Formats: sequence, structure tokens, C-alpha cells
Amino acid sequence: TGTPTALGMAVRATLVDGFAEVTAVPADANCLFLASDATITPVRTEVELLAFDGPRRFRWLVPPPLDWPPADVVTDDCNRLDVLDAAGNDALRRARRAAMPPEVRAAVDWE
Repeated sequence: TGTPTALGMAVRATLVDGFAEVTAVPADANCLFLASDATITPVRTEVELLAFDGPRRFRWLVPPPLDWPPADVVTDDCNRLDVLDAAGNDALRRARRAAMPPEVRAAVDWE
């Protein structure tokens, strides 16, 4: 749903480089990629997986963008995934800090 992120485009480009078929399934603000050399045929309309922050429901019925912009393939020599997801990593750090008990936040200076 929406516009693909730079991170999603790089992950997809890398999978497309190595597999015959790649399918993207949206979940909230995330995307689950399935990659295979065989045809991918969903047998359910949705699946729920447990993420670190709780359950996340992935739905096949909401298709991701069909025309993905080109992106660089990620390799061992050129892995920029952390840089491409800097905004997401920052938001996650802020959410984790906000969830900490006040005495823990007061004891560390991460700002």
C-alpha cells in the first residue's frame, strides 16, 4: 500500500536478482517478501505472524505496487540497508525509549 520505501525497493531488487518469483504482501506499514524458484500461490487470504512488537497480520487481498522503481541489489560488498531504513530505525528507537520506565530513561543519556 502506498509508495514503496527505499529499503523495500532494495530488498525486493535483491530477491528478484536471486529468485524466479518474488511476491510482496503488505502488513500495516511493513511488507513481507516471499521468494522462490517455484510459482508462489497463496492458499490463504491472510496470515498472522508474531513480530518482536506483537502479532502482525499480512493480507494477500491488498496488492503492493505492481511497478516497483529500480533499486540497487544488496550484496556483502554493498549493504546499505541500515542507511536506507534510517527513518524507520529512528522511529523504532523513539518508540522503545517511550516505552521504558521513567527511571530507566533517567539513568541513560541517549539523546
